[in-house]
Amino acid sequence: MKDILVEAIKEVLVELGVENPKVELSYPEKLSFGEFTCNSSMMYAKTLSKNPQDLASEIVSMFKEKNIPMVAQIEVAGPGFINISVTREYY
Repeated sequence: MKDILVEAIKEVLVELGVENPKVELSYPEKLSFGEFTCNSSMMYAKTLSKNPQDLASEIVSMFKEKNIPMVAQIEVAGPGFINISVTREYY
C-alpha cells in the first residue's frame, strides 16, 4: 500500500518538473493527521521556485486526479505537509 502511494506522489512530482524525486512517507505524531504524512513539498519547493504550501496544494490536487481507491482523504497541513488517510478496507 505504501509503495503505491509513494509511486503516485513521485509521478506527480515528475509531472511538476522534479527529476528523479525521492519520496518518503512517515507516520504522523497524531492519528488525527491520518496514517501517513509526506514532506515532499517542502523538499522540492525551492527546486520548483514555489511556496511549500502552494506546492503541497498542487500535489494534493494532482494526486486526487489519480483516484487511488485506498485513499480516503489527502490534505495539506501546516507549512506544507501532506497528510494521507486510507480507507478501512485497506487495513
